[in-house]
Amino acid sequence: MRLLIIILLFSLNANAQIVRCNSFYKPNAFSFLLDLYPSARFGFSLRKLSSTYNGNCLRVRRSNDNTEQDIGFVNNYLDTTSMKTFVGANNGFVVTWYDQSGNALNVTQGTAANQPRIILSGVIDKQNSKPTIYFNGSPYNLRSGTIINATYSISDGNWASFGVGSVSLGTGVKTFASSDNSIGSRLPQFIRVNALAPETISFNATTAYTDANSNISTSTLYLFSSFKYPSFTEIFTNNSSNGATASNTQTTNATYILTIGSSSNATASNFFNGYISEYVQYPTNQLSNRTSINTLINSFYSLY
Repeated sequence: MRLLIIILLFSLNANAQIVRCNSFYKPNAFSFLLDLYPSARFGFSLRKLSSTYNGNCLRVRRSNDNTEQDIGFVNNYLDTTSMKTFVGANNGFVVTWYDQSGNALNVTQGTAANQPRIILSGVIDKQNSKPTIYFNGSPYNLRSGTIINATYSISDGNWASFGVGSVSLGTGVKTFASSDNSIGSRLPQFIRVNALAPETISFNATTAYTDANSNISTSTLYLFSSFKYPSFTEIFTNNSSNGATASNTQTTNATYILTIGSSSNATASNFFNGYISEYVQYPTNQLSNRTSINTLINSFYSLY
């Protein structure tokens, strides 16, 4: 009897060792999107996108006394502990979202009333159980400074944008990310949602080429990926598209700005109403890498 027990225990222990050594059970290593697909023009997220980025994630303002503080990362994720300690039971608003691309093209909002929210009454805004930034329509947005196109150009009129977000309203035009100032030679509206249809718009001078996808649902987090590539403009929702729209070469101007949460014209319009978690933009056509980039983003956010 004792011999039988010893044999059974040895068998169980041996099996346990096999399970622990099986690579299937090992946790996945953190994937840095910009390590695998570098040369982005902009990289904004509430997780680390690059292993070489050593800056902060956000600059946050707390509502009780308007004090501001930079919030960094812990273990490659937004330092939510420090952020909650700083904000306390108050509301927290995003003053600056720091660019992780290496170009330091941060987006910021100096007017307190126009700053999007990240904490409500001490509770962090979340989508799919992960921190996110809440844009409550007008007048919330974040803007870059003036960018010199010769330094950070749209190469040959091509570009690629990847954004993670959700909308709260099913009406109106809600701009996720845009450089279009609505005057002169027009610039791209990279991602927007018109009623419930995701859209991307490229321009040749003042001629617009709009590509739209099927309607989405409110209060659901999606991955939007949009592209301008030779002769076509196209937007994908999660991993699907309704096909591309034939288009001419995208106009490039001497300078531009990037706005997250509204149009880029001086008075702003078409404000986003919903949540934005991540935005990465490339100055080149990345259509051939779309599936791989989408898979990396989806593996973190569990979107589809």
